[in-house]
Amino acid sequence: MRSFPPVSLVGAPTDVGAGHRGALMGPEALRIAGLLEALRDRGIDVVDRGNLDGPRNPWQDPVEGYRHLDEVVAWNRAVMGGVLAELRQGRLPILMGGDHCLGIGSITAVARHCRDTGKQLRVLWLDAHADFNTHDVTPSGNIHGMPVACLCGIGPRALTGLGGSAPAVQPSEIRQIGIRSVDPTFFGWFICLACYPPFNDFTGRFLEWQSSDFPHFDNTAIHYIANVTLLLSLGIYSWASVALGFKASNLTNRGIVSHGPYAWVRHPAYIAKNFAWWIGAIPTLYVAFSSGDARVAGYSLLALCGWTTIYALRAITEERHLLLLDNGYAQYMQRVKWRFIPRLL
Repeated sequence: MRSFPPVSLVGAPTDVGAGHRGALMGPEALRIAGLLEALRDRGIDVVDRGNLDGPRNPWQDPVEGYRHLDEVVAWNRAVMGGVLAELRQGRLPILMGGDHCLGIGSITAVARHCRDTGKQLRVLWLDAHADFNTHDVTPSGNIHGMPVACLCGIGPRALTGLGGSAPAVQPSEIRQIGIRSVDPTFFGWFICLACYPPFNDFTGRFLEWQSSDFPHFDNTAIHYIANVTLLLSLGIYSWASVALGFKASNLTNRGIVSHGPYAWVRHPAYIAKNFAWWIGAIPTLYVAFSSGDARVAGYSLLALCGWTTIYALRAITEERHLLLLDNGYAQYMQRVKWRFIPRLL
């Protein structure tokens, strides 16, 4: 016959780390649903330790990127103490709550118990979200989206060092199950890497095309118009680079550049560079299509479209990132409404 360890139910009625009210009703909801009785029916020794106590939810705005940090720390200290006490009595604590930030205190307690007893720690995190946010990337400041990051040592010292040892756990000790939503810009950042060494060498092998800085056209008028347009594009690209100065990119987050070509569109360098590439590639595409070599023509066209798509995704990713980090960028977007081409795109 299978034996079970004795179980202790511990309530933590709070929603200080959440963005919506309701999680504080979790312990009573589980009691009303008959959790204790269901466990006893299975022959488990179970006791209800009641609810832990902590500060009320002040429902205030974030301070330095964290919402209700003092209250979250107080609750997690209470949770850590309550869980650790049950573990030291040889009992299995079941924390009843609903606010994910409480995972910092409960898992810190388990990690400390494992270190004290020489047991191996393995954390199973069942959630649709990674809960690995930091105050740098979340505009809400809600700590219920940060517990895994804090457990791994990324976050405010008051939480990362809650149990006296930071980090409380190593990333290799965590297994996340059911994740379906992480950072929506992850794919965009992955795409960005395709533009820089050593990854651009790999990307170039698949998206290889030929483009000239001074393309030749048999028609004299077209030749001059195309090359003048190409030079103007390169001029805009240089202008955009000079306007950024030593920042090199708006992503350095040292104030948003809004002068020069950035007063007209948000990504002048990207559109100018791609426009120059397309103009320089026209002769090659023309020859390929004229010769009837559909494979070469199609591949060259696909490669150009691929690089243009990469830069479009880079632009979108950078905007999402800056919107999270710098309120000034939202104001800049209101003034400069066009991403690439004024009044068009």
